[in-house]
Amino acid sequence: MPQALQNIRDNGAYAAFFVNVFTYETYQLKGTHARVLDDLAPYVSVLESFNEAQYKMVEKLGLPRITADSMAGKSIEDYVPVYCPVNECFKQTPGPKAGDRV
Repeated sequence: MPQALQNIRDNGAYAAFFVNVFTYETYQLKGTHARVLDDLAPYVSVLESFNEAQYKMVEKLGLPRITADSMAGKSIEDYVPVYCPVNECFKQTPGPKAGDRV
């Protein structure tokens, strides 16, 4: 099991970031009550859409589709659903507002 998943199982704390690779707009989310979910089935259609969006993004960057596999996994079975309620959100986009709470 990846260490991040073990840490969530152990204490529920997490920090995650999300970035728009075209604009560098970035946000960090933090929480303390995350939990690993057992059933991936309810999320399969969303994950299929996510995978296709990842492929389109890397192609716009001029990279081969396989690049997305290294970022998100080769198949939906590689995913592990995690419930992550957000306690804090910070802007991480480079610039004068980086680190500001949103």
